[in-house]
Amino acid sequence: MELQYRKGYFPDSVAQCMGTVGVAILVFS
Repeated sequence: MELQYRKGYFPDSVAQCMGTVGVAILVFS
C-alpha cells in the first residue's frame, strides 16, 4: 500500500516541480 501511494505521489510531485521550472524558464528567458 505504501509503495502504491509513493508511486502515485512521486510522479505527481516531479511533474509539479518540472512545471514550476518550466514557468521560471519562460519568465526569465
